[in-house]
Amino acid sequence: MITNYHNKHIIFDLGNVLLPIDFSAPVKAFAEIGLKDFDALYGKIQQSDLFNLLETGKITEQFFRDEMRRISGIAWTDQQIDDAWSAIILDFRKATFDMLEKLAVNESVYLLSNTNSIHFKRYNQQVMDKFREGGLSSYFKKAYYSHDIGLRKPGEEIFQYVLNDLSVKADECLFIDDHPDNIATADRMGFHTYLLSIDERVEELFNV
Repeated sequence: MITNYHNKHIIFDLGNVLLPIDFSAPVKAFAEIGLKDFDALYGKIQQSDLFNLLETGKITEQFFRDEMRRISGIAWTDQQIDDAWSAIILDFRKATFDMLEKLAVNESVYLLSNTNSIHFKRYNQQVMDKFREGGLSSYFKKAYYSHDIGLRKPGEEIFQYVLNDLSVKADECLFIDDHPDNIATADRMGFHTYLLSIDERVEELFNV
């Protein structure tokens, strides 16, 4: 339970904080469409920095898909790539959105996510279909997505971008993330932080 969050700007991470994700799911999904050794492909993609470029909006969705086909040597359709790559996304919990709605009544609530436009379309549609027509961003005073900003965690630049945009100081913010590297950067910059463990659910952290 977090008790010292009042009068702070609360900044949430997305993946495995608000949105459950399964890193093994794309491996299985790509195997089903002909790629038996995803680890080898992933290694080549990492070397080309393809995921980071997509997450920071430096390349288009189409360039990403074309590179996936080129590196794999498999003539996947765009839809096959999007579906397999988005298998990582699981279902939002209603309790999470209930918590965000209650928290936003008295607190300033924000989102800061490393993500990409392909995944954004998928989970945002899930929110619109199941919870709120305004989509994910409508639950926050402001939402910051890496592919829109052109920066990503754990770099200090994206945290400084948020501070500048909100005109606040780091010690006026509470940052919640599941990745130790992201928390380490925020700690170093003076944020209040909370590292969410794999056994915790974010909606249980606040007394709302």
